[in-house]
Formats: sequence, structure tokens, C-alpha cells
Amino acid sequence: GIMFLNPDHWDVKYHLTLNLFTAAAESACALSDAALVQSFTDVVLARSRNLDDRLPAVYFTVKSLKESRNLRLCIDCASEVLKQLGEDVSVVFNTPSKESIESLNNLLLRK
Repeated sequence: GIMFLNPDHWDVKYHLTLNLFTAAAESACALSDAALVQSFTDVVLARSRNLDDRLPAVYFTVKSLKESRNLRLCIDCASEVLKQLGEDVSVVFNTPSKESIESLNNLLLRK
């Protein structure tokens, strides 16, 4: 669907474009293609109008990072979103101990 959008699609068909790019990020996440998830998410983050529109794409980024076991980036991404929502979690994640990383890893790897 993205291929059929007009060049000004973000301005003319904002919600359709947002939904297509978010769905593409979700599909890439399901395929465990972290690079493609990041590619679609980067576009959503650059072009979306508000945090609510960004959250689904960011969720797929965090999920993809978790699946690829890139926990440091996963934590950084999740804590950045939480900061934008008004939650200051920097103290928790600034200098994590080995035990807290292992605990978070075990929590995230549960399905």
C-alpha cells in the first residue's frame, strides 16, 4: 500500500499513511527484521503529529529490540517514551547492575 501513496501522502492522507507505516513496522517485527522495523518507525517518528500517533510504532521498536536481545537499546527506547509521558525513570536505568539486567532480560523473554 505504501508504494501507491502520492508524494504528499503525509499531508493529504495522514491517518492512512500513519496506519500503513505502523502496520509495516508491525509486519517487520513479526518477521524479526529489526532493521526494517527501525526504518518504518523512523519515518513515523519524523512525520507523526503527536505522541499518541508515535506510540504503536515505538512499541514495535521496543519489541523488536527485545526479540533481538538488544536490551540496552530496548531500555533506552522505553525509558525515552516514558519520559515523554511524564515518567522520570532515568535513575532506574542510568547504571543498571548485572543482576537488574538479568532480571529484566528474564522478564522480557517470557512469552
